[in-house]
Amino acid sequence: MPDYSQREHSSIILVFLFLGKYNSHVLMSTLSATLFLGGYSMPEIVNDAVISVQTFLLAFKTCIFCFLFVWLRAKLPRLQYDQLMQLGWLGLLPVAVALIIIVP
Repeated sequence: MPDYSQREHSSIILVFLFLGKYNSHVLMSTLSATLFLGGYSMPEIVNDAVISVQTFLLAFKTCIFCFLFVWLRAKLPRLQYDQLMQLGWLGLLPVAVALIIIVP
């Protein structure tokens, strides 16, 4: 298997990488909309649920999550490997151990 980590991507390889990346964004947005926003269900105010309205509502909720994922990815800086390791060992591990001790 060729090592693509040390060279630039061109043409079809770059297209497939972007397709995979944005496909995973849409999939995670759809799953998040289904799990956290109720999927295609509407508020109790509207009782007539037509399939096209439900599809539009799920697509709208998915677009909200897609926007949030892309916006956060563009807004927040990428962490370098050493910064990520420092965050994990010095930031998150003590909090996790404290929660294990505090919560019965």
